[in-house]
Amino acid sequence: MDETIVHALLELNRRFYQDYAEPFASTRRRIQDGVRQAVSDLPDGQYLDLGCGSGALAGFWTRPRFDGSIRQGLYVGIDFSAGLLAEARRSLPVKLPDGLGITFQQRDLMAGDWYAGIEGHPFDGILAFAVLHHLPGHENRLRFLAQARTLIKPAGKFSISVWQIQNSPKLLSRRQPWDAAGLREDQMEPGDVLLDWRQSSKGSPQSAGLRYVHIFSEDEMRELAEETGWSVIHTSYHDGHTGNLGLYQVWQAV
Repeated sequence: MDETIVHALLELNRRFYQDYAEPFASTRRRIQDGVRQAVSDLPDGQYLDLGCGSGALAGFWTRPRFDGSIRQGLYVGIDFSAGLLAEARRSLPVKLPDGLGITFQQRDLMAGDWYAGIEGHPFDGILAFAVLHHLPGHENRLRFLAQARTLIKPAGKFSISVWQIQNSPKLLSRRQPWDAAGLREDQMEPGDVLLDWRQSSKGSPQSAGLRYVHIFSEDEMRELAEETGWSVIHTSYHDGHTGNLGLYQVWQAV
């Protein structure tokens, strides 16, 4: 993908998460079922959450597990959106459980040095839920995943999810033509789509934001893993009324 198009798509998503940070965060107070299943049995340790957004997972991290135990260790959340990180910090309890540290950092996952000097590495596990599909360009995704690989302990695990909007007629109806963003279909890679997100409040007209999304297949995810030092050890589908709006995988460093 041409770098000027990559930049345009990144700006599109940056603008969305800047302009809609507060209303978007209000729709993400609870973690998805797939995320809950992915993290509930993780052992204590040091974890890195890439694209932590408004802090729903960080808040979940502070609550007791199903067996009543309290998580110990360190959670580091990274996001490029200052607005979402502000929401994340506000979402935490005033006092964290003893033995648990939570920090947030503003970093751009598409920057070449985003992974440099992160507190807590090497990590026991890395999390990236609903993030990879917002990173434009196959080569950029390869670079990002290889960089993440350098941050994990030997044989550490990477829990990752991507949207499967093709399984939802409602979400597919939100596809927009690329010219709505001043771009063209022939500038994109297979699987790239433009989605709108609509928000309205009482007494205010409905407004719509645009986001870039890439639709992944299981095969594409497996190829990305194998090319960047990971091995796919588990695949499942969760979320939405149909239970298949998110593709979840666990990768292990090899």
